Amino acid sequence: MAYDKKKAGEYKLEIVDLIEQGQPLGTILRDNEHLPSKPVVYAWLNKHRPQFDKDFADDYARAREASADRNAERIEEISEMMLDETNPLDPARARVAMDALKWIAGKKRPKKYGDKVIHEGGDEAIKHTIISLGGGTDPNEIKKS
Repeated sequence: MAYDKKKAGEYKLEIVDLIEQGQPLGTILRDNEHLPSKPVVYAWLNKHRPQFDKDFADDYARAREASADRNAERIEEISEMMLDETNPLDPARARVAMDALKWIAGKKRPKKYGDKVIHEGGDEAIKHTIISLGGGTDPNEIKKS
């Protein structure tokens, strides 16, 4: 369905608001038929396209950062629920959800939630140390084949 181009400004605000709430762009566009397609939204975000909208691109970037913060809040909510003895949540499912939320937050806002990589070197080969800011597997525990 084609979107109403006269309402593009309203649609951009709606998209930014929903991104801030933590919804993925694909879900937003799929669930709201009045909004434009992904290629249209990506054209608004692409500085090499004539449809580029710098204000929208800036708002979209800020919304993705806020979305990462929302993911961190959701991790806290899940962990609080798991501490409640009357909670029926499956611990394995909660762990998977929390790991996924951590990974997504790290991609959306890497400086705050991503893994910190330290490069050390000198006369010898470069040594990489990964400091995980979330859960998961310790890279030093992975067996080398």
